[in-house]
Amino acid sequence: MLVLCTDASKGATTVKDEPSGLGRAHWVFLFQLNQKTLPFLVQKDTFEGQTSVSSGMFGNLISSAYLKLGLFFMKTQEPELQSIAGVTPPDTAEVPVMTAWPSVGGTGLGQFLGRIYRIQTGFGIIRVGRLALLMTMPIGLMLYLSMRLPWAICRFQITNRRVTVNKGVRAAVERFVELDRFDTVELVVQPGQEWFDCGDLVFRNGAVETLRLPGVSRPEPFRRVCLEVRQSYVGVQEVLEQSSGAA
Repeated sequence: MLVLCTDASKGATTVKDEPSGLGRAHWVFLFQLNQKTLPFLVQKDTFEGQTSVSSGMFGNLISSAYLKLGLFFMKTQEPELQSIAGVTPPDTAEVPVMTAWPSVGGTGLGQFLGRIYRIQTGFGIIRVGRLALLMTMPIGLMLYLSMRLPWAICRFQITNRRVTVNKGVRAAVERFVELDRFDTVELVVQPGQEWFDCGDLVFRNGAVETLRLPGVSRPEPFRRVCLEVRQSYVGVQEVLEQSSGAA
């Protein structure tokens, strides 16, 4: 519901989108009216979502212009599918829950640099690792940028159906494992990865490795979310199987 509010004492007019049902207002347009230059009065009368505006000779024209400008910038959010496993049925749509990005520590060169950076040999504030960091900074920057090229960009995603490895700008699924195809997620930190705060996430179904995500940046939160979503997904599937069997 659109409401045009006027404060004659302050000479300010506010146009806002009032919440209706589950809708929410995402934008409020505020402008000042110079009553000396624009001698007109705007009045507001709202009843059950109906708004009437009366003005002088130029009032309707100016109010309409501001109103259209406000509507142009107004953004309202439609109801979206909830990205929580068990709330949005997997057979209805696949929605993302969390996305993680790979670190340079997932590459062989990155792990080699990380091992050098951890060397604490030296005296005072001068350390071999710090000197190596300064000397190899261009190499590390080039390595990072090479991982952000349109055809090389990669990301890891957990949805309400599976865990995926997405490549490219369009995030095409390259590899994936369904949520019921693993029961444990192991964090393996390779030598040199600890400096970058990253690690490999290994998904296993029993003793069988079903998926490996190399060099996940800050891997522990992503690992925990994967296990929680998987538990919710498996629990819902078990309930549906029991209900269908009972029927």
